[in-house]
Parts: sequence; C-alpha cells; structure tokens
Amino acid sequence: MSAELPTHLSAIDFTLDLKKLTRDFTGRQWVFDDIDRWLRESDERFFILTGEPGVGKSAIAARLALIPAPAIKNYSWYKQLLD
Repeated sequence: MSAELPTHLSAIDFTLDLKKLTRDFTGRQWVFDDIDRWLRESDERFFILTGEPGVGKSAIAARLALIPAPAIKNYSWYKQLLD
C-alpha cells in the first residue's frame, strides 16, 4: 500500500496574520538597524531574535515578511519601514 505524494504545494496565505501582527507596530528601530548591520557585515548565516513573551518578536518577523525582496537584496529595506 503506497500513499500518493502531492504533485505540487500551494502557498499559505498569511496576509491576515501579517496585518494583525503589524497593526499599531511602532518603534524597535534598533532591532532593524542590527538586522541591517548583520546583513551588510556578518558572515553568519542566521540572525537569532530572542526575547520575553509579548515583547514583539512575532511582530518584528511579520514586519520583515512585508518588506519586498528587492529591498532586502539591496540592504536598504529598513528605510522603507519608516514610510
């Protein structure tokens, strides 16, 4: 008995989650400055964001998810957060 594997995967729509997490988002520019510095200067392949429950880790991740890919590629993405 063999199970059939799906032939394609569908993208998950996180639009509502991202809107909820980023509604009323303010501050934390220092985090985005640190991420920008990491992108420009570090050889590390990952950036670990830690914090106590409720401090905004998910909101920061959601804010990053909303940044267009070309902006991230050019490391100028954090300036768009202020617009």
